[in-house]
Amino acid sequence: MSRSAATMWSGTAGAWMPRMPADATGLTAGLSAALPRPGVTHDRGAALRDVAVMIAGAGRDICDVVVLREQDPVFGPAAPAAAARRSLNEIDGPALARVMMVGSTLRERVWEWIGARHGRIPPAPAC
Repeated sequence: MSRSAATMWSGTAGAWMPRMPADATGLTAGLSAALPRPGVTHDRGAALRDVAVMIAGAGRDICDVVVLREQDPVFGPAAPAAAARRSLNEIDGPALARVMMVGSTLRERVWEWIGARHGRIPPAPAC
């Protein structure tokens, strides 16, 4: 285990927080559709989601996704570091445009959900 993976162990308790909304809002599925790779074992959208969760959990190296893989009962299946690295390396200009479109579409959807639930963006206290 790398040194950064060892430090990440303390931050994994909340790592489910970015993973579950990514799946529930359709971000993971959208990334998978934007980066199709029929016939590969590890879904590219899920691999990118796992990289984001790893970063949110204070990971500093792509190999730190091992922490998610070692906690399969909590997080479910996670991509190995090699699949995460390949997923990132495969993003060229056209793929990046598709990924950005997924983000844009998801933002619109989330704003609509917030509006439907609250009628407007709820005010937040500020100092």
